Amino acid sequence: MNWHNAYATKGAKSVDALPGGRVWHEELESLAPEGERHLLAFEGHVTHLLPHDRRLLDHIDVKRMVGGADRIGVQLARLSSYGFSEAVYTPTGPDVPRELRAFASAGRQHLVTS
Repeated sequence: MNWHNAYATKGAKSVDALPGGRVWHEELESLAPEGERHLLAFEGHVTHLLPHDRRLLDHIDVKRMVGGADRIGVQLARLSSYGFSEAVYTPTGPDVPRELRAFASAGRQHLVTS
C-alpha cells in the first residue's frame, strides 16, 4: 500500500525513495498510458497481488505480512521468536472465511506452542 499511496499522492519520485520503488514505478509506467497509471497503481490494492506488486514482497517489513502460507508461517515464527504472542490480521478478498482458515493453518504449521 505504501508504494500505491506514494505514487498516487506524490508521484514517481516519492516512490523512488521506497525500497524497490524505482523498478516498481518504471514497470507500472511501461504497462499503462499516463492517464491510466493511477488506476493500475491501485489495481488489486489489498485484494490480490499483480506481478509488479509481487516483486515488492522482499521489501515489506515485519509489521506487514503478505504472501502464501509458507511465507506467512515463516514470518509468524520470526515474530514469535522476537517475543510477540499476538498478531492483527485483516483478511481480504472474496472468501474471507477461507482466508482466515489459511492464516490459522499457516501459523499452526510454523509455530511451536507450549
